Amino acid sequence: MHLSEIQRALGISGVQTSNSSWINTGDGNKRQIDLVIDRKDDVINVCEMTFSIAPFAIDKKYQGCYEIK
Repeated sequence: MHLSEIQRALGISGVQTSNSSWINTGDGNKRQIDLVIDRKDDVINVCEMTFSIAPFAIDKKYQGCYEIK
């Protein structure tokens, strides 16, 4: 719904993209990526979406849950 705003915030509004989500339910464990932006410049952005009525800030504890190691 807000893809153009997300692309503008990432500074990629002028880059051709293909956008989708990804879900895997293998092994009885559901894994989901809310937004995958596959860019023509050979970069893939993986985005986690969080809804909150109140202001939301990413702190170190929350960030640590999603770091790719």
